[in-house]
Amino acid sequence: MKRHTFFDKLLLFAWVLAANFANPPASQAQDLDATARTHAIKSVLRCLQENYIYPDIAAKMERDIVSRAAKGEYNHITDGNLFAQRLTRDLQAICHDLHVNVTYSAQVLPPEPKHLTLSPQEAEHMRQMLAKENFGVAKVDILKGNLGYIKFNLLAPPDLAAEVYAATITYVSNTDALIIDLRECGGSISPDAIPMLCSYFFKDPVHLNDIYWRHEDKTRQFWSWAYVPGKRYLDKPIYVLTSRRTFSGAEELAYDLKNLKRATIIGDTTGGGANPGGTRRANDHFMVWVPFGKVTNPITKTNWEGTGVTPDIAVPASVALHTAQTTALTEILNPKNDLADGAAASKATGTMDEQWKKVVTTELATLEKTKPQIKPVTFTLKGYEKAKEVMVAGSFNYWTPRTHIMKRKGDTWQVQVPLETGNHSYKFVVDGEWITDPANPQTEADGSYTNSVLTVKE
Repeated sequence: MKRHTFFDKLLLFAWVLAANFANPPASQAQDLDATARTHAIKSVLRCLQENYIYPDIAAKMERDIVSRAAKGEYNHITDGNLFAQRLTRDLQAICHDLHVNVTYSAQVLPPEPKHLTLSPQEAEHMRQMLAKENFGVAKVDILKGNLGYIKFNLLAPPDLAAEVYAATITYVSNTDALIIDLRECGGSISPDAIPMLCSYFFKDPVHLNDIYWRHEDKTRQFWSWAYVPGKRYLDKPIYVLTSRRTFSGAEELAYDLKNLKRATIIGDTTGGGANPGGTRRANDHFMVWVPFGKVTNPITKTNWEGTGVTPDIAVPASVALHTAQTTALTEILNPKNDLADGAAASKATGTMDEQWKKVVTTELATLEKTKPQIKPVTFTLKGYEKAKEVMVAGSFNYWTPRTHIMKRKGDTWQVQVPLETGNHSYKFVVDGEWITDPANPQTEADGSYTNSVLTVKE
């Protein structure tokens, strides 16, 4: 079971990982009494009233939570983590904004800084933390058939990541097609990360989006840059891999490239979180991530909030890479007529080296033979008749619970999931609590956690 409590205290003004796509924080909760719950509710609602991009929806959230509290719906919750998860679920049920998220800390939270600018010491600490994650670049490779591959797990500020990003793009610059894997990318910690990355894929600056900020009552335009360090990747196909875990700034990268007709999106529909914002300290033990900006794309005149980015080629996220490889190699062998100059154009005019053509053809045939086998599998959880929401999360959906929400049928909760043959680790999420499958004795250790394991046979 994976946890993603990624640099939370530093993400005060950013596109970020959505905590609803992660497991509960590691801190051990203290028992909450009625006074603590009431104070937490008032503090969280105050943060939303003062900051949420849509004040009218913030008012609706307040009315709903106050009504639930008056009915005693929260009286039985004494665990801080579970209380934060329940507030998150109830708030999202009204606003349908997956960025809205309440988190709990057993330790007293430090005071919220008066200014969002990090001190030199904090900036250096952030740089060191990001450097340990290679500024979000999880993998760079040249796949067979001369396909570039870059996997991002987060998108980092350009002033910190520019050197790594330039080196990454330069490394794949001589490939015939590029695959950008965003399936485990939960977002960006800088609104300037996407403009920088997009700049590598366009010769001239292009208008990417506009963001309206509630606090400033101003709109800022975002364009790709006229200059970026290193080589650009122009006039060659790009494929972007997505999953339900792809969220926030990662979604914007996919959304921008799709609408500018610069990339083909392959995989699952993304999470659907467009509104940028930041973490606010509600009280000594509770924080709330509040969206206080609104994105408008200049082409669509809207954004991906609540809908996600729809793939051009819809396949289970687990097989998106294989699909992208076969699609890319097929296009290399049979290029479109509108390809620009360069390696791809030479293929289009019939000058593709016959020996290289044989290499590509052989690799494509190999991929076709190793095509993942997908089988429908029904997950079942017996009992829990009083549960409000039950989901299954695992390696097959990048531990993203809301990808597969279970429905009550008779005395069980059920959901059908298309799975590849092989082993899959998973857990059920019952009203925010992660549990192993009581009907499955097969388990495995994952650090300090234990997961259930399902084997799908051919």
